[in-house]
Amino acid sequence: MKKLLTCLPLIVTLFVVGQTQAPYEIKSAKIDFVFNNGLQLGTKTLIFTDSGKIEKAVAATEIDTSFFKNMSKEFNENLGASKTMIIQTQDSVFTIDLKKLTGTKRQRINVGIPSFPDEQKKKTDTDTFLNRECEIVDFQGFKIWYWKGIAVKKEMVIDATHKIYEYATSIDEDYIIKAEDFEVPDNVKI
Repeated sequence: MKKLLTCLPLIVTLFVVGQTQAPYEIKSAKIDFVFNNGLQLGTKTLIFTDSGKIEKAVAATEIDTSFFKNMSKEFNENLGASKTMIIQTQDSVFTIDLKKLTGTKRQRINVGIPSFPDEQKKKTDTDTFLNRECEIVDFQGFKIWYWKGIAVKKEMVIDATHKIYEYATSIDEDYIIKAEDFEVPDNVKI
């Protein structure tokens, strides 16, 4: 449990929002994921172009109430599901609640997510995942499978009953990018 609480802010950011890790080694793609970030279960679709400099992530999540088994029934019933969209353009980031149809816009700051210090990470192996050769990097038990610079699989065992993960379920390298892929939906109030 201590391991989960220590890493929780970074893990939630990595799984729900995605990693600002461009440039990728391919120009564009559409990747679908399933995940459990310790608090939420869900799916995510990532679409990117310009080697990841422009991307959209849409996530549908539900709270994993098994994590809160000691909380009141009323607390668990009020948690509910969410659906969010994050669009990163060259200069802006839009964070959108697709259930409330509201969102915010901020200037994009290209500092990325803080990485683990080099002494904490090490390449451990290579593996084939979804028929693609991946490099596995271990960050003190938090393992990430990278394919062409994209994290396609992430996992960390918390204890015998809890595992945090994100797995790509499909990768479409031939996805045809449309301009509207990176536009805020008309019915959303920013």
